[in-house]
Amino acid sequence: MSQEQLDLSSLTARVLQLEENQVVLKRYIAKLKRQLESHEQRFNDRHEPRQLESLMEQVATIQQRLNLEIGEKSIISEPPIELDTQAEKLDVQAQLIFDRPHSRAVLMEALSVAQERLIIVCPWLNCNSINDELLQKFRDCLNRGCSIDIGWGYLGDRPNIGKGWRYNALPDLQELEGEYPDQFRLHLLGTHENFLVCDSSLALLGSHNLLTNSDQSAEKEVGIRTNDCQIVKQLIERFDSSEVLDEEEIERRFVASSDYLDRGDYLEGLAADAEDIALEDSCEDVEDESEECLEPVVSVEEFLRRYNEGERDFTGINLAGADLSGKSLTSGVNLSNANLVKANLSQAALRSANLNQSNLSNTNLSNADLRSANLNQANLVNANLNQANLSGANLNQANLANANLSQADLCSAKLEKANLRKASLRAAKLEYANFSEADLNGANLSGAKLSQQTKFTSANLGQANLSGLNLRKVDMKNADLANANLSNSNLLEANLDRANLKGIQLQGAIYNEATLFPTEFDPVTTGAYLLAPYVSLPNADLSGKDLSSV
Repeated sequence: MSQEQLDLSSLTARVLQLEENQVVLKRYIAKLKRQLESHEQRFNDRHEPRQLESLMEQVATIQQRLNLEIGEKSIISEPPIELDTQAEKLDVQAQLIFDRPHSRAVLMEALSVAQERLIIVCPWLNCNSINDELLQKFRDCLNRGCSIDIGWGYLGDRPNIGKGWRYNALPDLQELEGEYPDQFRLHLLGTHENFLVCDSSLALLGSHNLLTNSDQSAEKEVGIRTNDCQIVKQLIERFDSSEVLDEEEIERRFVASSDYLDRGDYLEGLAADAEDIALEDSCEDVEDESEECLEPVVSVEEFLRRYNEGERDFTGINLAGADLSGKSLTSGVNLSNANLVKANLSQAALRSANLNQSNLSNTNLSNADLRSANLNQANLVNANLNQANLSGANLNQANLANANLSQADLCSAKLEKANLRKASLRAAKLEYANFSEADLNGANLSGAKLSQQTKFTSANLGQANLSGLNLRKVDMKNADLANANLSNSNLLEANLDRANLKGIQLQGAIYNEATLFPTEFDPVTTGAYLLAPYVSLPNADLSGKDLSSV
């Protein structure tokens, strides 16, 4: 090849690289614009300022009416005792309620005095509020013959409404709905409102998330309690006229309410990788959730004090950013639904810990002991699990997108339906691990150690790097291996039956007559070597291949 051809080839490669960078930059700009417009829309659509302004106007009207009546009473020389009684009666029509302990007290009072109907509207249903005490209060109220209607579900949580730590009390309420089908009703509204109506005599509305937060938090809240019949009536009418939605309608309304950027302005004519964009968006959602955590952060000192005093159930606790590196948290600790975003758990001992549905995105778990831990449905996006011991751990349906699992021990780990898109599993121990139906698109498994019992049945291994791996007898039946790199791999007796092998790289890979490929697929055309009696392999490079038992 001449020097001019080399220069032209180099220039072409640089132009292609610049075009790719331009596409990435345009996607990033489009993503930032969507995110900014979404936040701006959500800020402008807040209900609290308008509600508070309206209520304060009503309070002023009531005060004016009170002053007028006091003046009239004074003119006709009514006895002072009558005047004071009337003033007190009007004063209780509107009362400011500050902070969570006081709003919790109003909720408990309403459950105690309600005779006919109690309406509670709150976006999120969390165990921090809906504990055993509150569930018993619900039952006591229902046993008096009172009905309870709960409106729930935040539109912005699509498509995760009813899932994760924000809604971890939903199963308890659904169980209650089953026990009292004619009295206890759950209404999925897609709302950000917070209000309570007791019979036709009492209403509370404001910033309080009545069914989300505990009364132990120092978070500042404000609301108005009133027995103004017009306000009570309007709130009841608003609730009764609200449409109960399903998840598809929630998604449709969210999309309709967002002013999306016209992607054609930026991406027209480009073969955009939609799955990569979706992955980036899912990471944004994780960051948003950590910023909007509804419980105050618990200090490391307080958490360790409670742990050392024997407490083990920390369901839903907020330890975002906590430094627990090197700490021993064994002996049955329950951190399910906990918020551990960006926490430092490096070298921490969490053997057999319950981290079910916990949020561990961007968390440092390097060298942590997580043997037999329950990480089912946990959020581990961008987590650092370098050299972590996860042998025997339950990671079914966990989100490990972009996670660093280099040199991690995943022997006998359960990773069925887990999301491992673009995760690094370099030199990881994967003997006996189960990746059935897992998403490993773009994952890097170079240098990983597998066994005959490692399962990739129906897994997505598209664009994954499995080059040089010993995949002997490994089950990859029905797997998606489109554009995957299996060059120089050992495929002796491997099962790739009915797998998607479009664009697969098999240069230098070895297989034998016991290896199962899809019908009509010829591995020789992709550069693989068939090891069989009387087969000629001129110029074949088999150095470094394990040919034992061939």
